[in-house]
Amino acid sequence: MSGKFQLHGGKFLLSPSGKFAVHEDCCCAPASCPAGLATCYRIAEYIDGDLGSCVTCGAFSHNTWAGSFRQDPVTPVACLWQAIHETPAADEMNGKFLDGLNTYMTLVTTPPRHWLIVVTCLTSIGGGVIVWRGQKATGQTPVGNYYWTAGCDETAMLAVEACP
Repeated sequence: MSGKFQLHGGKFLLSPSGKFAVHEDCCCAPASCPAGLATCYRIAEYIDGDLGSCVTCGAFSHNTWAGSFRQDPVTPVACLWQAIHETPAADEMNGKFLDGLNTYMTLVTTPPRHWLIVVTCLTSIGGGVIVWRGQKATGQTPVGNYYWTAGCDETAMLAVEACP
């Protein structure tokens, strides 16, 4: 007996021996960074205040983050987009000190492969705190829905789209 079935968004193959295995072509984030991705992605419909801040985040108000992640325009790294590359450099989110270098979106290519978003703030003494961390397990691009895995803001899902 052989065939396919879908479970929680992933596809599996039934081998002739009766064992199921993940169907790599259908279910998972890519094993390496795909060519032709955009240089900018953003949290869809994001406005300042959509993500809360951790109590330990330091107060700051300067250049408000627009919810976008950009590749370094001088030395881009494949499948790494950071908040720090906004112009002007984003350094504030919801009245708190955004850690633009450690607020990023990337492709994790070690199993289990997935797309990852991390939003981080800085404390008043300089340490980083995860405000929101989430991932999506499927797709050849960063576009799609990311689901919360950690952080002081427990917003269940953030949608990502390419920047206009």
